Amino acid sequence: MDIPKVLPIQIFDELINNLKKYDYVIAFVEKNSSLTLKNYLNENKIDKKKKILAIIGPEGGFSDREFKTFEQKKIPMITLGNLIYKADTAMVVALSTLIYGLQNE
Repeated sequence: MDIPKVLPIQIFDELINNLKKYDYVIAFVEKNSSLTLKNYLNENKIDKKKKILAIIGPEGGFSDREFKTFEQKKIPMITLGNLIYKADTAMVVALSTLIYGLQNE
């Protein structure tokens, strides 16, 4: 696994239109999900050498339209637990959780 790259803030629709660049796409969400990363990784084999996009939302969370887009595109929505994080903290928590989860597969 390479060192993660944190991309600049992107417009949601532009990000969604460029998903083909990635082998795996997951969204870390603040609500509407009971799927943990551990459960997701247990059910889905991820090749650590492939490109993974972890989507982290803005402060205030994703909109209903964005949640609907995740459902339509079949993007797994993963919870970070019961806490609500500021966007910059959510990024660190999500990446740390993902790195840990992939190392322990």
